[in-house]
Amino acid sequence: ETDGILFSADAFGTFAMSGSTDAWDAEARRYYTNIVGRFGANVQGVMKKLRDHRFATVAPLHGPVLKENLAHYWSLYDKWSRYEPETEGVLVAYASIYGGTAEAARRLGAMLEAEGVGEVVMFDLSRHDVSYAVAEAFRLSGMVLCSVTYDSDLFPAMREFLHHIESKRLCRRRVGLIENGTWAPVAAKLMTETLSRMKEMDIVAPAVTLFHDRDPLAHERDGHRSPRRHPPQPSPRRRHPRPPVPRRRHVHPLIPPLKYIKDTIDAMFADLRIHRPNMASVVSL
Repeated sequence: ETDGILFSADAFGTFAMSGSTDAWDAEARRYYTNIVGRFGANVQGVMKKLRDHRFATVAPLHGPVLKENLAHYWSLYDKWSRYEPETEGVLVAYASIYGGTAEAARRLGAMLEAEGVGEVVMFDLSRHDVSYAVAEAFRLSGMVLCSVTYDSDLFPAMREFLHHIESKRLCRRRVGLIENGTWAPVAAKLMTETLSRMKEMDIVAPAVTLFHDRDPLAHERDGHRSPRRHPPQPSPRRRHPRPPVPRRRHVHPLIPPLKYIKDTIDAMFADLRIHRPNMASVVSL
């Protein structure tokens, strides 16, 4: 009864629902890269042993039983376990706080599409599950990582993504780096340190540092003085002294005036038609 059936355990498993093969490629890729991805050499060893065996059905522990197009599934597993990209293209993964880094990433994505570099996938690491980004990093041939600096470290979403692809032993990818340079940037340096520990990662140099247009020191830090749009004009001397401004008692902007508090309490007790307390004691508080 079991002749020609491969009971593959986790191999060829997928997050897709049992009985459906429509989304097998995407969900099996996400399953493999996030669950099995670290053990590519082990998978290759098992696949070599299976090459001399014939089977017509693959029955994994997770996902649908596979009975057709087995060569396609086998080919994908072979690529994934060799860490070879399936598609020429670029994953633009960004971790942004207030939207500036995200806007720069979107502009870069449009430029890459205009250059015809292949498929361009935009991924917001702060808003979407990191498992999908890991799967895309395995699928595509290149990446651009865009991050802000946060507490003299990487923004947590980017740090988590880098931790995942390093632990899954992703290798042989070309990677560009963009950091937001508004506040003491170290993001590119930290991303480079992580990527340098991974095998055969081609890090494009130099990294791109973003500076805000309104930062007067941005261009000076790069060795260029930013010209003023309007040169400063000397302020005219006043003919008459400014009249003295009467001093006012400081009032906290969040604390309403005392009269407003009293009127509000009066209106409240009037509406409730209950006994009104002694306002002198209330105001003294």
